Amino acid sequence: MSAHSSQASYAESSPGSTLNEDGSDCGDEFPRPLVVLLFHGDHDVFEHRFMSGGAEGGRQCAEALHQATVNHLAKRGFGDESTYRLMAYYFYNKQGLVPHLLRTGAVVDYAGFDQFIKGFNSSRHAFVGVDAGTQKNATENRVRLYLNIHTEPFSGDVVLIGGLHNPHYAEHLRQLSPQSLAMITLVRTTKLKAVEFDDLPNVQTTRDFQPLFDQRARPTFNFGGGGGPFAGRGGGGQKKLGGGGPKIGGGFMDMASLSHALHACNDFYLRPGGCQRAAAGFACPYSHDFTFTDAEWTELPLRARRTPCKMFKHGGNCLDGNQCIWGHECGYTAQDCPHGRACWFLKAGMKHFGDP
Repeated sequence: MSAHSSQASYAESSPGSTLNEDGSDCGDEFPRPLVVLLFHGDHDVFEHRFMSGGAEGGRQCAEALHQATVNHLAKRGFGDESTYRLMAYYFYNKQGLVPHLLRTGAVVDYAGFDQFIKGFNSSRHAFVGVDAGTQKNATENRVRLYLNIHTEPFSGDVVLIGGLHNPHYAEHLRQLSPQSLAMITLVRTTKLKAVEFDDLPNVQTTRDFQPLFDQRARPTFNFGGGGGPFAGRGGGGQKKLGGGGPKIGGGFMDMASLSHALHACNDFYLRPGGCQRAAAGFACPYSHDFTFTDAEWTELPLRARRTPCKMFKHGGNCLDGNQCIWGHECGYTAQDCPHGRACWFLKAGMKHFGDP
């Protein structure tokens, strides 16, 4: 019996119990399962309606997250709240995250973000937001640590993990045992798919929490080092920021800015091996010395993923696999795709996310 099915069957039959002062069970024949939510706050950004509300917004966010979790677990057969314990960790890099929130209008100043976290942490639930620090990959490492703790064999815990925009998590999950993977559910907080998880088909996924999270482009910044949107993947280009680009409002790119960014070499800035043309001794028609606005730098890898991979078209074979910077399928489901039958991926003989 899998970890999920065993938890569900127990949850349906286990009575409620009282708790000791330290939060442990007393009087139960078996301890209630612990459900742990792990979010990478630098990528899993809560909706602006919560972030902009200060302490009250933080409390409302915690309540909404709690209710979404209860509803999700009920669908999986866990019964009511008396049959399990629930904790949530929201890790983030404040130094990198808050400037993004300021640019997009989610908060008006650092104090506003601090008030949001204060409200989130003071809710009636065992939910906590924690600044992981400014070291390189600090947030990622903190999520990994707690993931390892709560997926130890025979722990009986159930883990719902976000942060799926970070490809390093897929690498980490591949190293876990089948027993540990059975305890994990991947939480997709946006409509776009994280293709790095394609080869983990047996891991459960859910979109039940998506309405709580901002659907705009995620913040991209260095954690004390690294070279770009795919920092750590060996991309050849370095970010250059300048004031010459068009002004961006609300975190979205207008068409003029998008056209401006098209002149940057995607291979040079995104591909682990850098520009293939330059490596082969040919002149590249695109810029290797491009000055980006913040919005353009954030948009660059997302835009590349919205372009069908030339090698993968019409059943071709892409040697880059999950490391490919281009799209191997539309990031939207057939129902959500805004382009309908005019979708570039369909025209290229490819499919939407979720298609058989």
